[in-house]
Amino acid sequence: MRYGYFPGCYVLSRKLQYDLSARNVMKKLGVEIVEMTDAPCCGPAIVKSVDYSVASALSARILAMTKERGLNTLVTLCPECFSSFIKVNTGFKEDVKFKEEVNHILSSTAGLKYNGDVEPKHILQVVYEDIGLKGLSEHIIKRFNGVKVAVQPGCHFLRASTSYYADDPEDPRML
Repeated sequence: MRYGYFPGCYVLSRKLQYDLSARNVMKKLGVEIVEMTDAPCCGPAIVKSVDYSVASALSARILAMTKERGLNTLVTLCPECFSSFIKVNTGFKEDVKFKEEVNHILSSTAGLKYNGDVEPKHILQVVYEDIGLKGLSEHIIKRFNGVKVAVQPGCHFLRASTSYYADDPEDPRML
């Protein structure tokens, strides 16, 4: 398994331990990640409130960079980035004018074009859907029987959406 990897600028600046843990886990699970080292910010909601098309072009740029590297899936740790990537892909599928506008910005600023053909995934999806529970259990080194854990993937990951559900927000099973 080989994926593009964009941890998110917030993760790299404020949650470095999350990035380091994710890299180590992916390596142990036999997943090769190709970091989008020259990627910009994903164009989060605050940027979208100023200029939706420019913010969307930031997300599309990262997805286009992933495709340029011969990869079809981009993994992120950041729920805001995940949401931004999903919204761009949905927009590209549903709105030709939006796709043309974003691609115009991409071509004039970065010399890139994006077709909406890279699948964004949150790291939890990679572990649950691609590795699977059986595959994950094969890598357990030490069991902690009776220990309860809690996961907080961020509000955008399970937020109800008209375009995408990573999991049932009312009864999440992936977590």
